[in-house]
Amino acid sequence: MQSIRRIIHIAFVLCAICPALQAARPAEQADSAYKAGNYEEAARLYESALRTEKSAETYYNAGNAYFRLNDYPRAILYYERALRINPADEDAAYNLDLCRTKITDRFDRYPEMFFITWFKQFAYGQPADVWGNYGLCALLFSLIGFGIYRFGVSLRLRKAGFAIGVALLVATIVLEIFAALQDHRNRTEIKAVVMSETPFLPDDGTNTSKRTLHEGTTVTVLDEGIDGEAQVELPDGKTGWVKEKSLERVNK
Repeated sequence: MQSIRRIIHIAFVLCAICPALQAARPAEQADSAYKAGNYEEAARLYESALRTEKSAETYYNAGNAYFRLNDYPRAILYYERALRINPADEDAAYNLDLCRTKITDRFDRYPEMFFITWFKQFAYGQPADVWGNYGLCALLFSLIGFGIYRFGVSLRLRKAGFAIGVALLVATIVLEIFAALQDHRNRTEIKAVVMSETPFLPDDGTNTSKRTLHEGTTVTVLDEGIDGEAQVELPDGKTGWVKEKSLERVNK
């Protein structure tokens, strides 16, 4: 009787872990297909894996598969999604820039002060939770510094502990600000990639600057209008309206 219960217990455990094993299988099969040069199959399997596991690594691998298929718009979309989860992924950033040299549209970036650019690159260079964890570590060492100040046996040691505590407390505040900025950006900035050609009607109401946006262009969605239109901002800072159906959002 006890052995039967044990068998039933094992059966329940296997039933519980089988779905997890099946969920992980498409990504593993996709890796094998990619290594074998079967990029169409790899892309299909990565898509299947992303239905259950939306990780930066899987998005990046899917982008690589589409890049190999010369499907640059979809590769851009997946590199953008990988970077949204992990902004520090240098390989995804490099491949994204490479893809942008392969598409039709070119933009001159709108000018801004160099220190603003540097600040954005640094502040948005890590995920919000990473900045938050750094802030917690800085706070912990700050408390240790203040502990040394409070209980140090010599004046020099106490001064050093106080200086370290204050410096790391300031660092904690700065790091938590970075975390808040990144979190706010993730929640409010809606990026999308043009997946099919669409006319771009500028906000100035004239047709002199009317143009067509081609596949692969990344835009920021500002608003949704009537008749299936969306207001977007181009990489050069210009704003206007496009067909919503031509876009696929990055933060899906």
